[in-house]
Amino acid sequence: MSRPAPTHHEWLIFPNSTTFSHKGNTVVLQDVRRNVSVSCIARNSMGQGESKQLLLNVHYSPSILPGSVCFTRNGILTCECQADAKPNANISWTVNGRTAVFPIFNTTTQHKGSLTVSELTGPQGHNVTCTAANIVGQEFTQILVQFEGNASALVVAGAAGAGGVCIIIIVAVALIVLCKKRGHAEPSGELAIAQPTKREKRCHDDHTDSDEGLYANTQQVQRTYKEQ
Repeated sequence: MSRPAPTHHEWLIFPNSTTFSHKGNTVVLQDVRRNVSVSCIARNSMGQGESKQLLLNVHYSPSILPGSVCFTRNGILTCECQADAKPNANISWTVNGRTAVFPIFNTTTQHKGSLTVSELTGPQGHNVTCTAANIVGQEFTQILVQFEGNASALVVAGAAGAGGVCIIIIVAVALIVLCKKRGHAEPSGELAIAQPTKREKRCHDDHTDSDEGLYANTQQVQRTYKEQ
């Protein structure tokens, strides 16, 4: 308030520092966005004064943030949807085309300034949609569900697979060793080849003067020709 009354008003728009003059102490701003503040400079014949910056209370429709996520672990679906809006957004869920409501599904909601965070838990689902709405408008998005298996089950399965591989390797090595032993084994007695033996014949020249002696010598010669 001043005396005499201000004759001129100048308005400053932040954050882009736009300045424009206007007659009167009331102004209508078009296409105002969030995080906009204004200040006013008033002049009269005695001088001028400037007001403090005033952050406008701008209402805007919800915007679902990229941090929204869904995952399934041990058959339980857990989702989080984050929406920025003013006034705060109301968040609702649909799972597999149906509205996710209690008691099958459980939801919790928190407000942090203009940010609304809603968490959904319930049975496993594949098609999850988050919808955020306020008096200005609404936005919805389908959130990709990430599947996370049971860590202990994965460890057991991995150990079983490794054990199976070890058994296969051991069996293969045993078969190779057995085949090599059979390949180098000596032939059995039935397959043995008889080695030829060298036989010697010995002759003795016995001389006799009489016929009787000749007869006796003949018998002896026959005996000496036997194979030894």
